[in-house]
Amino acid sequence: MTRAPRRQGFTLLEMLLVLALILLISVAATPSLLSMLSDAKLQAAADHLRARFAEARSRAIQENRAYRFAVMPGQSDYRLAPDSPEYWGEGQPPGEEAVAPLIIEDKLPENIPFQPGEGQGRGGDSGGWVHLLSYQADGSCDNDCSFRLEFEDCRPIEITVRSLTGSVTVRNINPGGN
Repeated sequence: MTRAPRRQGFTLLEMLLVLALILLISVAATPSLLSMLSDAKLQAAADHLRARFAEARSRAIQENRAYRFAVMPGQSDYRLAPDSPEYWGEGQPPGEEAVAPLIIEDKLPENIPFQPGEGQGRGGDSGGWVHLLSYQADGSCDNDCSFRLEFEDCRPIEITVRSLTGSVTVRNINPGGN
């Protein structure tokens, strides 16, 4: 009695069924993965700002001078520099200083635009910059400040800086607004 030879591989139909199943799972999972990636990008921008605020507060205390944070509304550009006219194009360029000041002109990751809250920002500084807040030499801020970061289909993130302590709070905003 002879046995039938053993099959060594898969049939074309079996391969097509497995590939179709993989494709179906990929199509179903893609929106969730893209949403997670967008949320991660927005959170990275908020973390980036929180680090810049901590750096500004630390330098203000260390150098015993105020630091201004200004943004370009609707864009991702921001500027952080000492809060005196010569650093904002309003006076004579500064001379030699014992400690080089922190001057940062940068963009948020992924070009996420700033959305200052209603009544936030004080006038246009030179070059279109809108002054959001200044860290004072004692680590406090000159005013309470709140603004949003929004990106594609993500839940917006609200960043709040308290004037008395200079502390930064980051929170996700529910679609209903609270």
